[in-house]
Amino acid sequence: MIHQAKIDTVFHITPALDFSEVETHMKKLALNSHISRFEHQFCAFECSGAITDELIAAESPVNLLNIKSKIPSLPADWALIREMRTQRASISHCHGAKANFHDRVSGKHS
Repeated sequence: MIHQAKIDTVFHITPALDFSEVETHMKKLALNSHISRFEHQFCAFECSGAITDELIAAESPVNLLNIKSKIPSLPADWALIREMRTQRASISHCHGAKANFHDRVSGKHS
């Protein structure tokens, strides 16, 4: 297999990292990132869980903002703006309505 250089970073945003189908999908992305041209980074507003440990074990970047993601929430928006400016990802991919709302607000300012 020819290894391609990672050219784009995908910043996955979710309200929480506890077990559900979204988090299972993130785990699959992390475990199979060696065959993708994308680097995957994961960000959650709150609630680390067992999946967090699995993502870290797979050597995937995990960012926990430790802030409530209710709608609207200026602290959540500012926390996401700071994180997006730090990570400088090519693509932000939202999982869930709360993440989508905050990304729309934050994306204009990052």
